[in-house]
Amino acid sequence: MKVTGPLASNHSDVVLRWAHDGHGIVMVVQSYVARALAQGTLERVLPAWEQPADVWAISAARAAQSAKGRVCIDFLKQELADGEFALWKP
Repeated sequence: MKVTGPLASNHSDVVLRWAHDGHGIVMVVQSYVARALAQGTLERVLPAWEQPADVWAISAARAAQSAKGRVCIDFLKQELADGEFALWKP
């Protein structure tokens, strides 16, 4: 089911500002709002609901095969899975 409303953005900073301004419920990466949740300026609702985040790394074939390209992609995979800015944390 697609949710619609009077405001829409794919920019997290804009969506976060709307949440702080009281414009309703927003969906953002948990680590992005961790500080606001800890400070009590935002409150988590619907804690049992989550959505997967598909992330793709796209490059020219030659760049993807280079050592630098592989190191970069491996780093991003690790950080987005388990790092400080992980897309999902249990």
